[in-house]
Amino acid sequence: VYASLVDERSARETVPTLRRFRRGTVRDHCRIFNLVSIINLSRGLASGRRLATATARPQLGSDLLVALFDLPLSELPALLARERRLRVCCVPYEEAGGARGHAALFGEYTHAEYLSERCGGDPHAYHNEVGRWYPEGEIYRPDLLPVPSYVLRCVRAHRVAGPAALANLLDESFLGDGETSLRTQLRR
Repeated sequence: VYASLVDERSARETVPTLRRFRRGTVRDHCRIFNLVSIINLSRGLASGRRLATATARPQLGSDLLVALFDLPLSELPALLARERRLRVCCVPYEEAGGARGHAALFGEYTHAEYLSERCGGDPHAYHNEVGRWYPEGEIYRPDLLPVPSYVLRCVRAHRVAGPAALANLLDESFLGDGETSLRTQLRR
């Protein structure tokens, strides 16, 4: 389940061999821009406070539009490695036609959880994964702003998916503070 790439073409850039692409909703979750984007830092696309990409977070009353797809089991290890900085959660979803099921959703960690669970508490492992690109602080931060090129990519994908999808992106996505919507931030 991807919450930011709801256009099939865009999703295929991340997972080229996906099958059965469709959209669905994960209830009581939102997008949160609080993860330092190591890939955008390494590519020179993120700087200052504009460092964040989106993860998913439980939030009562929010409905998160997501991309649903199947993936060959042989490709799961590569996907999990690519999304290593995210927590894998099993969540219920509902497709537009009413079909229901459970899927893996990539959600947020706290910095301490990431360091403990993904790096085994080892500062050297953290340095190899994060610190060599981002030595300044924690990987999950509430004070970040989205990476502009990433937000543009998300907006384009949601626009292709339709007006309701774009509204979902703007109104069910929040800065790391958990309060400021993406719509509000883009108006500033």
